[in-house]
Amino acid sequence: MSAQLIPAKPGQLIIVGSGIGSIGQLSLQAVAHIEQADIIFYVVADSATEAFIRQKNANCIDLYMFHGVGKNRMITYIQMLEVHLVV
Repeated sequence: MSAQLIPAKPGQLIIVGSGIGSIGQLSLQAVAHIEQADIIFYVVADSATEAFIRQKNANCIDLYMFHGVGKNRMITYIQMLEVHLVV
């Protein structure tokens, strides 16, 4: 019999997109995931969607600060990942 690795704390990564219409395009299932998540990492361009997310779950980290006009997207994504590794 082969040994199986059992994670110390199983988890899930669930990615939810707000769509172009922001709050209006969030499904009920997406909202439920936001409400139940241990932590939310979010990137949104409008303050209404940001306020909605923060109202549903206060344990949030805004990653929008890593965006920049003309900035290489790969650098942006690496910086966002590094935030996750620190938390």
